[in-house]
Amino acid sequence: MAVSCSVVGSEVTRPVAPQARVRLVARAPAGGDMTLVTIEPSPDLVAKYTRPGQVLVVRDPEEAYFALAAPPGAPLWALLVRDAGTTAKHLISAPLGASIPAHVPDFAGFSRPVGEPGAVLLVAVGSALGAVRGVYLALSEAGRASDVTLVLGVRTPSLVPLEGELASLVREGARVVVCLSDEPAAPMPPFEVRDGLVQAAVDAELTARPGHHAAVLVAGPKAMMDDFRSREEAFGVPVLANA
Repeated sequence: MAVSCSVVGSEVTRPVAPQARVRLVARAPAGGDMTLVTIEPSPDLVAKYTRPGQVLVVRDPEEAYFALAAPPGAPLWALLVRDAGTTAKHLISAPLGASIPAHVPDFAGFSRPVGEPGAVLLVAVGSALGAVRGVYLALSEAGRASDVTLVLGVRTPSLVPLEGELASLVREGARVVVCLSDEPAAPMPPFEVRDGLVQAAVDAELTARPGHHAAVLVAGPKAMMDDFRSREEAFGVPVLANA
């Protein structure tokens, strides 16, 4: 298709490419003061989401980063949004159907393809669960939920997000270990519960099942991800962070 341009004096003006956008489709309470926001990406964004754990940069009203919480290739995307910050509040409260400028940068995401064989150990804290959600959903859809062990860190049991979805994952054969940093461990079926940080639970898991996991995928604060990366040799298994 030819693109026309106009000449004004000595200047040439060209049409501006349309800005990539997402459309708000649905919202649902996710627990833990979070909301699962379903969005429809504009066609120019679809091809940019190729790796689970990539992020969406939302540009309205302020630039903010959110992990994409659906498998790559899904027609609709999702964001696990904590009610904190101007942009998060906008995503939670804007009318459904609203169109919001956004883009997908190239620098984030897990380098391990979702369909690669082998069990995975997923590690996330709080809303960073969204970064690994695409992995466990894709494996569940492929009938491979038993290849998933998820270690999830939260402060208290009431802050576990997507509790019903994770319980369904366990019924399909996955293991979910909830780590409580601010309260002692107490029964929370169908989950396994530990008190303390996710690092201790991961150490215990890798010690108890040496050679079982093909990779450890980590999402959370930078200091936590750096800590896991620094212990990759000791773990004896590849450690991949989404950022």
